[in-house]
This record gives sequence, C-alpha cells and structure tokens, in this order.
Amino acid sequence: MTKYASLSEWYFLNAIKRTCINNPEFEKFELMKEHYPYINKDDFKSLGNNYLFFQTEELKKEMYHKYIKGNEQVVMESPEYHQIIGNILEFPPKAIEFFIKGGVDNFPNRAITIQYCGNYIISDILDLEENAKWLWEKYPYPMDDTLLIRKGIDFQMIEFEDYSSIKKIITKAKQKIAAK
Repeated sequence: MTKYASLSEWYFLNAIKRTCINNPEFEKFELMKEHYPYINKDDFKSLGNNYLFFQTEELKKEMYHKYIKGNEQVVMESPEYHQIIGNILEFPPKAIEFFIKGGVDNFPNRAITIQYCGNYIISDILDLEENAKWLWEKYPYPMDDTLLIRKGIDFQMIEFEDYSSIKKIITKAKQKIAAK
C-alpha cells in the first residue's frame, strides 16, 4: 500500500498544530495512533476511516465536549459535519463559514485555497486579510512557512504579516469581480 505524507502530519508531529485529521493511508498514521489521543468512528461515526488526533488528552476531551457531544449522529459531508471538523482542526471561522455555505459553488470567482502551517483551507478572497491574520496569530512561525494562496493554477506566496500584498490581491480580485 502506498503511504502518503501530509504537511498537516508534519506540523502536528512537530507540535505546531494542536489537531490533525488522518487515516491509515498516511505515512505516520500508526505512529500517531500509538502516541497521541484520538477520536475515531467509535466516538463520531461520520469520521468513517478518518481519525482526529490531538496533542493532549485534555484537548481531546475539550474538543469532544465542545463540538461532538450531542452531534454524534451528524451525517458525513453535511454542513454540520464540516462545521464540527473545521472547528476541531482550528480553521479560521470565516473560512469555515464560506465553505459550509457552499462558497465554492455559489461564488466560484471568489473561492481560493490558502495553505499555511499544515492547514489547507477554502476561503473567500474577500476574507483573505481576516483569514490570513487569524492564521498568523494562531501560528506565529514566520521562519517555518509562507502563506500560499491559490486560485486555479495561479498562486502567490505571501511572507508573514505582509498585509500590503494581501490588500493588493483583494483590490485586484474586487476589480475582476466588478468587471464580470
């Protein structure tokens, strides 16, 4: 079986990310299962083959009680499921909201992906500054990663807290949106 590595795994195993979703197809799955607390389909059936890993047992309990308890019957891939998973994975709130409201389908010209410190999220380009600020505050590691913004095959790398570049991207996006 081919094993896959993910940046999410790397940032989790280096204690930068507090949570990580993973499954047996990934390279470090067994290591994580052996050494870290997790929630699987026994606790939240909608996870299917996936596991949610946590840095500590306390964090696992906190996240379970805050997001899963009372929601055990939520259907996989439903908006409620994505809300729960997005919160547990500690994604920016505006990105979670955009995703669960069908932002990719409803506003395809505004949908972008952002990658930073093992997080891969879908965002509204108009929320880019707020989501970048949220990520930089949550993961203040300018030497470890650069914010990567993708729109289709185009991408831009933004240095830590470079709000000037972000504002330019948003201004250009607004102009393109207005022209359509």
